[in-house]
Amino acid sequence: MIPRNFNLSELLNKNRSVLLLGPRGVGKTKLIRDTLSHYPNTIELDLLKSENHRRFAAHPESLREDVEFEIRRKGNVVVFIDEVQRAPQLLNEVHALIETYQSQVQFVLTGSSARKLRREGTNLLAGRLRQAKLHPITFHELEQPLARVLQYGQLPAAITDPDVTFLESYVDLYLREEVYQESLVRKQEIFARFLDVAAQHSGELVSYAKLARISNTTEVTVREYFQILADTLLVHRIDAFSYSAAKQISQRPRFYFFDIGVLNAARGEASVKFNSNSNRGGKQFEHLVILELIRMNDYCNQRFSFGHFRESEKLEVDIVLFRGMSDPLIAIEIKVNETPEAIDIRGLLRFKELHPHATLLCLTAGARSFDLLGVSIMPWQRGVNDIMLTTTVDSSGIPLPK
Repeated sequence: MIPRNFNLSELLNKNRSVLLLGPRGVGKTKLIRDTLSHYPNTIELDLLKSENHRRFAAHPESLREDVEFEIRRKGNVVVFIDEVQRAPQLLNEVHALIETYQSQVQFVLTGSSARKLRREGTNLLAGRLRQAKLHPITFHELEQPLARVLQYGQLPAAITDPDVTFLESYVDLYLREEVYQESLVRKQEIFARFLDVAAQHSGELVSYAKLARISNTTEVTVREYFQILADTLLVHRIDAFSYSAAKQISQRPRFYFFDIGVLNAARGEASVKFNSNSNRGGKQFEHLVILELIRMNDYCNQRFSFGHFRESEKLEVDIVLFRGMSDPLIAIEIKVNETPEAIDIRGLLRFKELHPHATLLCLTAGARSFDLLGVSIMPWQRGVNDIMLTTTVDSSGIPLPK
């Protein structure tokens, strides 16, 4: 079993209920089942099963009847509802049960679509459910060969049994079909065409108008489809760096697929091996490091926002980490080559001119650390750990594994 950075037992022992969000296949169900195997009184409702979905979508009050029956029998109970977005009206019943029975009932819910929960106008139980995210496996959880990760990604199934067929099936059965079946898109063939284009442009500055022409659809549709991918946790959106939210939104964003292996499959490149000397290899490595920063930011509750910086084609910074205006900025360039040169850090040096107090880092695939013109060059894992592991307990008291 791969140890995960999310410690569910800590929350349950504090009598908290949890909504655990994450894309399909990241291990939410296994993590919860393994944890609840140590609890004597549990109920599990898997809404991916047709009979459960039909029953609770049509009669959400059945949940209250089932839970109250178990409370009368056993005194207290932990209720696990898998993929709650398939019957979001159940959250109103969850709310009522928590209010009525308090310490006698706890809920552990999973979801892979925040969009559908919001769209249904559902009571999201503010203050009663701790929302958290589960991501694919991080390097902090399990050391893995870099080349293998950059081909197959970090979904648990891809780690235990690296297989191109699994990744291709994930794209075909989930990214294309299930998103359509959940009524998030109206025309499956247009969405499939858009998905191919979005994968080819993952990590690049997005021009909605250009992608609309390539996808043979409208700019409005492209914007909507990117929002669907973000809401179903399949991509991360990173806007241009600015303390002004209006300026961030007005500039072109970048979207990063949540997993490298899934991205490769969506591009039709799942069988292509990683090559550090190719432009593709450099982009893959950059993508991976950004994903690791995003994942560890969530797990360590560092609360960084992420932005990218671009003044011109030659003056760019891959990622900028920031909180409030009083906190120092961290500007990061990511290079797969082990010994970057001055030409590789021009964007960082320009960023320093604009923001003199910023910390400048260049994270590489090498093993050596050194200083270059005021920029700290270091191995990427050390850099991620230095940034994210300065605090090992988040605000809810959930310790990360050492």
